[in-house]
Amino acid sequence: MTNYNDYLKFNEDIYAEKQEKVLPKVVIDYDTTDEIKKISKTINLMVFGEPYCPDCRAVVAVLERIRSCNPNCINIEYIPRKGNEYRLNMISEGKIPTVFLVDGIKLTTIISERPESVKKMIEESENPDETIYNFRTGKYNDEIIGAIVRVITKE
Repeated sequence: MTNYNDYLKFNEDIYAEKQEKVLPKVVIDYDTTDEIKKISKTINLMVFGEPYCPDCRAVVAVLERIRSCNPNCINIEYIPRKGNEYRLNMISEGKIPTVFLVDGIKLTTIISERPESVKKMIEESENPDETIYNFRTGKYNDEIIGAIVRVITKE
């Protein structure tokens, strides 16, 4: 299983460095952290992504912060798109990052490129480029957190 450290090696070191700079900026509020810590069953996530991708850096940083709240129950497998394009296209829109909840053989898409709420913000924005920039720089981390936590805390 490829973990976060393996993910950092998917591309050149400069992209791993950029990914590492994003991680400390992710903050999860107390109530959400508590909700994540209460998860008692194993949660398996599969993520197609690459550190060179700014959208991936935003989503992966949030995923790693969520995982750090409950590392005994939350498992994340990272898969590079490069070399796995066919596989990704068979099970999704082919965009990265794509985050799946894995339950046996059932895959539930949690995020495909960006959370649905952020996609809607971009569509409705007078300045979509600014909205995308804000997403990539952490302004909408709560949207990413919400999209993931809603799915992983469902009973």
